[in-house]
Amino acid sequence: GHPIRGNFCFTATICVLRSPNLSVHLTGVPLRSTPAGDFIVSLQSPAIVGIQNMNYKLPAAEIIESINVEGNIRTALRLDRMQSSPVAPAGIFSQTEPRKRLLELHYLVERRQDVLVFITYNTQDSPLIPGNKYDFISQWTPNQLALAQDDSHEWHKRTFTPKDMITFKLEDGGVIARAIEEGDDTTQNNIVKDSWDHEHCELCWETISSYEGYQNVAYTDGKNWLCQNCYERYILSGFGKKLGEAS
Repeated sequence: GHPIRGNFCFTATICVLRSPNLSVHLTGVPLRSTPAGDFIVSLQSPAIVGIQNMNYKLPAAEIIESINVEGNIRTALRLDRMQSSPVAPAGIFSQTEPRKRLLELHYLVERRQDVLVFITYNTQDSPLIPGNKYDFISQWTPNQLALAQDDSHEWHKRTFTPKDMITFKLEDGGVIARAIEEGDDTTQNNIVKDSWDHEHCELCWETISSYEGYQNVAYTDGKNWLCQNCYERYILSGFGKKLGEAS
């Protein structure tokens, strides 16, 4: 039949093909579909996944040079395995305190064989120690970077309210769901009232919901949502356009 398109939430366990020993359990993580109907999950942060095989290790970055240049930090490093684009923005994390980010890497300015050179703009962070090794995490997918740099979106501040949800049965008996959209067939028994109870920030995956404990005021272009922090930091300030990598 026709491919199902839209933004979905689901619970599943998947095997990462590039790391066959790694099984990742995802709960309530947005599932995106491409125009071709293929589904994509964006794994941005270790905080949103449960790693079930601890043999998996994040990419390791060995610092070659890290110096302060006119208020910016220029960092050259070598990764133990290369990453797909966009490599930046990214973060350098402690290997002994996995959630402790030591330095943001905003822009990839140069590739020298296996050495990557990044700029960190106007930071209060300190340069890293040459020879030390750290965990390396790329921050965004190509779509996220494009969204942070696209002027064509008209963002409006809105208070999130639950929407009706439409469900779809899969051939294997499973069920996926998304918020109802204009043009959906509502005559079937697959509409659940007021059950689409949250969205996620497209850039940091912060939950946007009317439930207590979550922010319920955010920015939307009618399809995508951004938390207030990401909108102000990347869109309103124009900082998103300074991120990414040299072509």
